[in-house]
Amino acid sequence: MIRMLRLLGVFLVLLIVVDLVGCGEAPPPGWCIVGDGQYKEPDPITGCGTLAQVPKRALVDEDADGVASKKFFGRDCDDSNPNIPTQLEVPGDKIDNNCNDQIDELNVDTGHWRLSTPLQPTAKWDIDIFTNERTKIQYIRCLQFQFALKSTVNGKTYNITQWQSGLRPTDIPITDNKFTWKLDRPNESVKISFTGTFVANPAKLGTSVEVRGTVIVSDTDPEVKAPPVTLPYVGRIQIPSPADPAAQAFCKRCYSGGVCPTKQ
Repeated sequence: MIRMLRLLGVFLVLLIVVDLVGCGEAPPPGWCIVGDGQYKEPDPITGCGTLAQVPKRALVDEDADGVASKKFFGRDCDDSNPNIPTQLEVPGDKIDNNCNDQIDELNVDTGHWRLSTPLQPTAKWDIDIFTNERTKIQYIRCLQFQFALKSTVNGKTYNITQWQSGLRPTDIPITDNKFTWKLDRPNESVKISFTGTFVANPAKLGTSVEVRGTVIVSDTDPEVKAPPVTLPYVGRIQIPSPADPAAQAFCKRCYSGGVCPTKQ
């Protein structure tokens, strides 16, 4: 009996010693168990699992806002904030909400804009504004100018039409509510400098109500020699009128199927 009690006592001592040695210091909450008494910090993406165990959405869109992170070739420049990016910029918050590398720019209405100038009231000028779906950069996709230039050679007035369609987002981007574009090719006698600034709409925060700027045009053709003319303009978005030949010509060059939009 005494022998059995001694054996039991030895067994209990050994059990306590083993337990003390094997227990060690408790790991911080949330750490991952990687082995007997071994732990590690969870991975910021996979946690305690592996890539194969993590849902694909969590890998590319950590804040679950529907837009993939830039580190996974998406557009979300802050994948910890579900409010970034958004479709539209939020004015006044000093944040690049739509991840287009601009802060607090205006959200310009896309579609057909008609420009006019008091110096040439009969001229018809049109531009189309588009938003790149991937970068959210807004740009002028098409433009058409109709203007009159007076020749210094023969005194005649020449009515000239200049247009560009299918422009790329990098050709005339709208950056910080402004744009600039120049046409100065060696093989073309007509030279154009086109600049503008979008004006905020006081009735609709963060959007534009009109665009203002100047177009400077000249013609170096030896038979014309029209010096530069500066034409200030103002423009607003509008639905092209079916009775407006200039607008219809613009739509044929700019829009798919050559059909003018019937709504903005």
